[in-house]
Formats: sequence, structure tokens, C-alpha cells
Amino acid sequence: MPTVEQFAVASAQSGCSTAGLRKLNDQIVEVLLAAVNTEEETNLVPCDDIPLLRVIGNSTIPLLQPAARASLQRVIEQKDRHLDLIHAYRTIAQQFVLLQWKLRGKCGITQARKPGTSDHERGIAIDIDDFDVWKSTLQSNGWAWAGPGDRGHFRFTGDGVNPDVITESVRAFQILWNRNNPNDPIDEDGVFGDVQTGPRLLRSPVDGFPIVS
Repeated sequence: MPTVEQFAVASAQSGCSTAGLRKLNDQIVEVLLAAVNTEEETNLVPCDDIPLLRVIGNSTIPLLQPAARASLQRVIEQKDRHLDLIHAYRTIAQQFVLLQWKLRGKCGITQARKPGTSDHERGIAIDIDDFDVWKSTLQSNGWAWAGPGDRGHFRFTGDGVNPDVITESVRAFQILWNRNNPNDPIDEDGVFGDVQTGPRLLRSPVDGFPIVS
């Protein structure tokens, strides 16, 4: 069973897709949603139910913070046309792989932040096709454009964003690791470091762990 590190290398040579991380991603997301969506508050919601939004590819995780989702729906309603969504929420596994592609000069990736620092992991960023069609409408609804270096990337800057989502995104992986590796525990501190969390992510199986919850 390949690890995340092995997948990062292999996928850069063929396919340039993070779809192979799907089983591990699903496990991380399951732990994450249990933490951020409680009886008291909801911090990540699906966006694939927005009319006229089309999810492109099987690597996309169509989750956003509620304020970002509501704004995106307004944008689509105002344009009254299909929007093709390439990325929304990303796990730290996906973010690691994209960073490796960037560092290796592969897959046309010129912008990718370190895991634990991306707005995609906060649930407030999207990557889309036809950015020039949507740019002005997105900007007028609280979305900041990344610029010509990452033309399809927009970040929601409006009110109602929970900054703790990115911490819980990292912590979700840490919890998942500890449930499956009781003899090699790491701190569940929500910090992606190069000593504890980083090395364990590299060794994690892309097909997922036996224990999720």
C-alpha cells in the first residue's frame, strides 16, 4: 500500500491528480466534521448542492465554511450560469502533495503553501475554471483574487469566518494517526510541524487507516 510520500512522487509523473488520496481524505474529513460541526455550531458545509455549481474531478472535496458557501451561491445566482469548481476544502494530505509538485516543478503548480497554512484547509478558498468570467462578481461578493500566478484561486474575505477550522484540519489527522498508532503518538495540537506531524503524514497509507472513529 503506497504512502502519502510515495504517492506524491508517483502522481507527479502520471496524472497530476490527488484523487488517489480519496480514502485517506475521507477519513480525515470524517474526523474533522465531527469536531467542527456540533450542536452549538456548524463550521463546514457542503457546497455541491448549490444550483448551477458543477464539481470537476473526483479529487474535489466540496466543503466550505457557511459564510463562504452563502457568498458563492449569491455569485452563481447573480451570474445565472454554471460554475466549474476544481477545488474547495483540502486536507493536509492533499496540500502536502501539491507542495511536492511545486517543489519538483511538476504538474504546472506554481503556488502551494505548506500544509497547515492554506486557505483551502480553512474552508474559505476555491479554485475554478473560467476565472475571467467570474472574477468581478466574486470580488464584489467578498472574494479576493490570488493574481496572475494562480489565476483560478479566490479566497473569501467576508465576515463570519471561523479561524479555528485550519487548526482542527491538522488536528483531525493527528487524532486519526493516534487512534491507529498508539505506540507512536503525536501531539494533538493542531500544528503541522516537521518533527511530529509531518513525518507521520508522509508514512500514512493513501488507502486509509483501519480505525477512523
